[in-house]
Amino acid sequence: MKKKLLFCLMLVVIVTGGVFAQERAPNTFLGGINVGFLTFGLDIEYERAFPGLLPGLFAVAVETGYTTIIIFPIYNIDVRARWYPWAETFFADVGVGYGSFLGVATAFQISPGVGWRIDVGEPNGLVVVPSLQLDYFVASSVSDFSGNLLKICIRFGYSF
Repeated sequence: MKKKLLFCLMLVVIVTGGVFAQERAPNTFLGGINVGFLTFGLDIEYERAFPGLLPGLFAVAVETGYTTIIIFPIYNIDVRARWYPWAETFFADVGVGYGSFLGVATAFQISPGVGWRIDVGEPNGLVVVPSLQLDYFVASSVSDFSGNLLKICIRFGYSF
């Protein structure tokens, strides 16, 4: 009797999960802080999801940010290809863009990262996105600005 009851309960959970499942909203706007060794900054990001394009979930994000190293500013903007392999919370991404040190020296930027997208309460509303990102700056022919910047980011946002 207990086995039949447990089986029925599991069947009910599986069926109701499929009936009440919500599709993820395609747009997310995020903003938050980033910290690292002797660094602190702010980032904003817009993400657009494209379901069905790849296994899992594929998204494109545009990010701009400001980070200070002690007192020296770095500005950056990049476009990120983001992949949620199980179409859930974990993601891996890589970005390419442009960085500027003190508003004078410029560099090409490559930035891989990993993170988690966590819905707060109901899906498709408030989200928290903690992530780890490595910004690698490659010097342009004009300037000597190059190097790595490891950032721990915590962003808050809204999906719509």
